[in-house]
Amino acid sequence: MCKAAEVGKIVVNKCLDAEIFINTQKLQKLLVLMQVECIKRSGKPLFKEDIRVWDCGVAIKEVDDAFSEYGEGFSKKQDGFIILLEAEEESVNHIIKEYGNMDAFELNSLQCVQKVIQLGTIPDNATVPHIDSQILAGAFYYNDIT
Repeated sequence: MCKAAEVGKIVVNKCLDAEIFINTQKLQKLLVLMQVECIKRSGKPLFKEDIRVWDCGVAIKEVDDAFSEYGEGFSKKQDGFIILLEAEEESVNHIIKEYGNMDAFELNSLQCVQKVIQLGTIPDNATVPHIDSQILAGAFYYNDIT
């Protein structure tokens, strides 16, 4: 099971409940911000999947694969199979409240996201930069730049 995609379902449902537009690209950027926020709050990542730097900005391949049909936007709730821990829930709620009304381009321009992009390195047998949760933890734990 891909935790990032499962958290993505929760995020989609929260956005739909709050009447906030959400599509696959925006979801990925919000998840990256939530990953950083969770690390800042607890020292632990929200999910283990790598963040990648694509032409469209930060992305999570597993989330892109799971939600590729929602490029134009989500209109129905998703069936989730996990419950978030308290610190995770607080991180998710904070990011939706703070950044939920921004579009994917605006989210990609945030200082925090730009710092994540700068952390990317290209692993062997890959063509795009990756950022794993350990690198993020080293860069953001106890660092408040969001």
